[in-house]
Amino acid sequence: MKLKWMLVLVMGTFLFACDSAKDDSTEQTEEIIDDSTVEGDISHGDNSRVSLDWSGTYKGLLPCADCEGIEAEVTLNEDETFHYKYVYLTSKEDQVVFEESGKFEWDAAGSKITLTFESELAKPQYRVGENHLLMLGEAGEIIEGSLADAYVLNKQ
Repeated sequence: MKLKWMLVLVMGTFLFACDSAKDDSTEQTEEIIDDSTVEGDISHGDNSRVSLDWSGTYKGLLPCADCEGIEAEVTLNEDETFHYKYVYLTSKEDQVVFEESGKFEWDAAGSKITLTFESELAKPQYRVGENHLLMLGEAGEIIEGSLADAYVLNKQ
């Protein structure tokens, strides 16, 4: 009788361990899949540039240090041109609108784009994701902190 209980205990432990290992590998696979759509290996053709339907218009409300916010709209075209419009929300009569069009370039990994303005004022960078653009910092890094979620433009 003791042998039966011992066998049941060992089998239960074995089955539980197998189930746990399966869950861990599934989570790791999901993380790899998620990362590959954002920052894939271009040699395998699995990156944002080739895997996602990235052309279209993206909108969002970005944080602003000295105004109520910035209404941002970025339109990406298949021919790698863009239209960029920022409206700085202040009082109605003082709203500042910045618009420009130009070409954008993909990084070598096919996950980030850089907008190039004719005026050469700035070169904003975005990480291209599934139905969104993530605005990056000046050096191309992901913006972190309490306002990090506010730097996302969603596809319309």
